[in-house]
Amino acid sequence: MNNTVFDLLAIGIGPFNLGLAALTHPLKKMKTVFLEKKTSFNWHPGMLIEGTTLQVPYLADLVTLVDPASPFSYLNFLRKENRLLQFGIRQAQYITRTEYNRYCQWVCRQLDVLRFDHSVQAIHYEPTKEYYIVHCKDQSAGLHRFHAKKIVIGTGSVPSLPACMEPDQLSSHLFHSSDYLFHQKEIENSSVISIIGSGQSAAEIYYDLLCNQPGKQVCWFTRSDRLYAMETNKLIYEMNTPDYIDYFYELEQEKKKELQHMQHTLYKGVNEDLLNSIYDHLYEQRTEYGKLSSMIKTDVSLEHVERLNNESYRLRFHHNRTERSFLHETNCVILATGYQYNLPGFIDPIRENISWLANGQYKVNRDYSIDKTHSVFVQNAETHSHGFNAADLSLGPYRNAVIINSILGNNHYPTDHRTTFQQFGMTD
Repeated sequence: MNNTVFDLLAIGIGPFNLGLAALTHPLKKMKTVFLEKKTSFNWHPGMLIEGTTLQVPYLADLVTLVDPASPFSYLNFLRKENRLLQFGIRQAQYITRTEYNRYCQWVCRQLDVLRFDHSVQAIHYEPTKEYYIVHCKDQSAGLHRFHAKKIVIGTGSVPSLPACMEPDQLSSHLFHSSDYLFHQKEIENSSVISIIGSGQSAAEIYYDLLCNQPGKQVCWFTRSDRLYAMETNKLIYEMNTPDYIDYFYELEQEKKKELQHMQHTLYKGVNEDLLNSIYDHLYEQRTEYGKLSSMIKTDVSLEHVERLNNESYRLRFHHNRTERSFLHETNCVILATGYQYNLPGFIDPIRENISWLANGQYKVNRDYSIDKTHSVFVQNAETHSHGFNAADLSLGPYRNAVIINSILGNNHYPTDHRTTFQQFGMTD
C-alpha cells in the first residue's frame, strides 16, 4: 500500500497520458503517478509496418505545441540521438510510426512516475478524506493501493469487429488488423488473403501485401462506396484547433451527431499519397504480368463468416447498391474494422459520481472532466462532445494543458485561442 496522496493519478500509458506525464514533470509540487497494465510501452506494435508514417507532422509530439522548450520534445530526442542535423537535412515533415514509438519509449525512460504492470481493478471514493482509492494488481498477483485527489482515465480504445462476428470466431487466420505483424507466418502460408475495412490501416496492409507477398491473391473489401482520401489542406487543419473545439462543444447534441456524419473524410479517409502508390503498383503489376492477382471491391458489407477448416473461410458479402449477395473463399481474413471506446469496468464503484448522457456516454465538461467536482478526467473519450479530432495526436498537448490548468486552478500552460482565419460559429 502506498500512503502518499497523489495530486494526480492517471490510468493507461499511451501517447496522451505519456504526454501528460511529460508536461507535469516540471511541476515539482504536483505529486503524480501513472499506471499501465502492460509491462512496457509499445504503441500499436502489430501495425508498425515498415515505412508507414504518422498523419501529423513531427511538431505534434508529446509536448512541443504547448511547451516547445520541454526536454521531452522530439527535437531534443533527436539531439540526444545525435541525429538532429541529419533530420534537418532530410527535411521530412512526417516521421515513421516506428520512429514515433522509439521516441515515446525514450520519454518513458526519462520519467520515474510511470508504473507498468499495474492493472487497475477498481476505483472507490473516500468522501471523508476527499480522495480516490485506486486498487490494482500486477502479473504476480501482487495487490497495490493508491490514493489520489484527481484521476485521468486514458485507457484507449479496443478493436472493433463487424456486427456479424463474435470475438470467439477470431483465430490465427482470422484476426484484427491490430495484430497484423504477429501473423506473418499465417499470411505467408495463405494463397488468398482478404482485407475487410476502408480506412488507413486497411490501405497500409493492402499495400504492404502487394509489395511483399507477390503472387498472392490479395482482396480488399470496403463498405464505403469509394476509397475516400483524407482531406488535407491548411484550412481543413484549422479544424484541429481549440477554436473549433470551442465551437463544436457548444452545439446541441443532435447537431453534433449530424455534423459528425459529414466529417468522415477528416479522420477516417486514406492518405492520398498511399492511394496513388497503390494505383501505381497495380498498374506496374498489370503492365509486367498482363493480369492482376489482387482485387478491390467497394460498397460491400460483410454479412456472414463461415469457417470451412483451420485455414479456409467462406465470406458472404452484400452489395449495398445492387442489393445482391456473393460468396468469397479465402485462407486468411484481416479485419481492419477500426476501434471503439469501451467503458472501463474499474469505474463501476464511482458511477454515481460521474455525469452521464441519456445514451450512456460520458457527459464531458469543457475541461475534459466527467464529474461535477472536476476531479475525474478522460483522454480520447470525448468525440461525441468535443469533436472528431479527439484522437488526433496533435491535440494531445492542448488537452493535457487544459487538464493540468484545471487541476492547478490557474493557467500554468498556455492554451491557444483565436488562431484560425475561419470563424466557425457566431462571433460577438
